[in-house]
Amino acid sequence: MNKEAYKQSINKQKRDKKTSLCCSICGESSPETLENHHLFSRANSEMTVPLCKNCHAKITSEQNKLSPKIRSKTSSRKNNIRLFLVSVGGILKIIADQLLFIGFEGDFDE
Repeated sequence: MNKEAYKQSINKQKRDKKTSLCCSICGESSPETLENHHLFSRANSEMTVPLCKNCHAKITSEQNKLSPKIRSKTSSRKNNIRLFLVSVGGILKIIADQLLFIGFEGDFDE
């Protein structure tokens, strides 16, 4: 999917209010904040997960630390694995921070 088609798809989902119910990471459910994140970049995968704009930016920032050559469609298998590891690592990093926060600050009834 090219960049323009992707933007049109996202805008249509927002207009029709057909985005997924909530962010897969933090649970944000406001439709205007939700986006589809390509797990392994648009160039390498059509597989997406719903994320809020904040979580999406955090994970994309991690992916963008890899050079465009590594993230390209014509990248080697070794570089595809690197992109996969960074993508999953970015997601797990956010989840780990949330788990630590809940563990230290959570209000648990006893």
